[in-house]
Amino acid sequence: MACSKYELGYEDNRFEIVVSQRFHCPICFLVLKDPVMCKNEHYYCSSCMKKHLEKSSSCPTCLEHLSVDTLKPASRIVKDYISELNIHCDFHPRGCLEMVQVENLKRHVASCGFTPVQCSNDGCNVLVNVRDKLHHETEVCDFRKLKCHDCGQLKNEVKELKDKMLVRQDQIKNEMKSMKEAVKSEVKGEMDKMKKEMKIGIKRMKVEMMNEIKGMIENEMKGMKREMKDEIKQVAVNAMAGMKELQVEMNGTCSSDARENIFVTGGCHVEGRRDVRNKSTEFFNWADQTWTLLASAPFEGRSHTCSFLYQGQMVVAGGSDGKRTNTLKCLNVADPAATWKDFAVNLPVKCGAHKVLIHDDRLFMSGGWVESSGGVPESQRSDAVYEVQLLPPYSSKILTRFPQARSHHGMEMFDQKLFILGGYDGNVMASVVQYDLITNECKEMSPLPYAVDEMATVLWRINVLVIGGEDEDNNALSKVVMYDVITGRSQMLPCMKHKRRGCTAVLTGNVVVVMGGKNENAEDLKSVECFDLERQVWQDLPDMCKARAFATAVAKPNH
Repeated sequence: MACSKYELGYEDNRFEIVVSQRFHCPICFLVLKDPVMCKNEHYYCSSCMKKHLEKSSSCPTCLEHLSVDTLKPASRIVKDYISELNIHCDFHPRGCLEMVQVENLKRHVASCGFTPVQCSNDGCNVLVNVRDKLHHETEVCDFRKLKCHDCGQLKNEVKELKDKMLVRQDQIKNEMKSMKEAVKSEVKGEMDKMKKEMKIGIKRMKVEMMNEIKGMIENEMKGMKREMKDEIKQVAVNAMAGMKELQVEMNGTCSSDARENIFVTGGCHVEGRRDVRNKSTEFFNWADQTWTLLASAPFEGRSHTCSFLYQGQMVVAGGSDGKRTNTLKCLNVADPAATWKDFAVNLPVKCGAHKVLIHDDRLFMSGGWVESSGGVPESQRSDAVYEVQLLPPYSSKILTRFPQARSHHGMEMFDQKLFILGGYDGNVMASVVQYDLITNECKEMSPLPYAVDEMATVLWRINVLVIGGEDEDNNALSKVVMYDVITGRSQMLPCMKHKRRGCTAVLTGNVVVVMGGKNENAEDLKSVECFDLERQVWQDLPDMCKARAFATAVAKPNH
């Protein structure tokens, strides 16, 4: 069955500028030609859409009902933009160098001198440019009709021309001989003159070079003296600055910005050959640089959990205490004698190795290992993003599902958008997914520079810091990468002092504090280190009271 042909859009390389993807047809992927749109303003080439509607009755983008009768012309601003673009002539490959606006293209093509036409001589099928047609047909074409001349007349003309050429040849020989002698004499005179001038010039250059070299040496010596003086001064300044920085490091403080006390709870560690879950909570006091166990707040012992600060309470959501749970527990961190209590709402599923955060009295949860519904005690990785209301009626719903189910990932929020980073879907991942809470749309962003899971993440300004974790070969990492959530660009920061996977981190001021985890030998860590984002330096902090991996922490302002 013969396929019906239709006009596609314009090729990108015909335009003077790079045309935005917003003005490309989603069907032929070329720049829009005679654009039309559906009622939701999705734009297509007129021919592409009419061809599409021969087999379908819906818009390829929004899937709304669509027919030839309900098609609308594109908006005026789109038509004006495309019609004013400068484009090469259709016959640019044949040599036309004209570039005209799209709205004038048809008029130009109709009169273009590079339009292909067929030679009209019998037996010739050559296609030539219309402007070259007459010349080809009368002067070049092998099938052109030739006019015959009088052969006798031609012979006489050739003989006369030959005689004239012989005479002229003798004249040229004599002229060349005279010119050769004149040039030889002139060159000899010029050479003698140049030799004398060169001797004088060389002597003058020697004197000038000696004076110039002497001046350069004197100036260089003066410059070296000044540079040495400036360098000595700079060395002294740097030494003083270094002494001040060393003094700050010896004092053991990361930054004056770091004033928020840190609460860490749960996690696990290995005793003998079995994993033991930590049932303790401890906090770090910046003022006296100490960790203190909260004896009044024993915890039920959860690992692979998440936490957040809400209305003065540290809230722990989900995780595993031997079995995965969907309950939330809360602790009033302002009360030294407080104990853990049940929170008013539960997560929609039992889960662990997930991520949660809050915004405007709403909790957002993504990924993790979740238990199957229907009472079946099987677990699977989740691809869902849930929203849970923290105020009555405490409702919950699924907002979206991202392309790949994942656990042990990172999640942060910026500008009403969730950013899901790395994790594990059967393989360690480098992908980054953005979910827009306003438009309810997911999109893939530029990936991380390496695959990673079991890492800690914090949001600093417009960047997500991805800290430590585990690579594709199950190696613990000390790497730290700063991911710009607007541009998708990554920047490597100085590595931590210790390799850590399953660590937890908080941001206080411009200081990142990283706690616990497992090192490259799978040993549980109680060590703590901080990174000053302004000074770009890592420093050790006092160890926690207990070794913890896969714990969770929050930073509480001291006011």
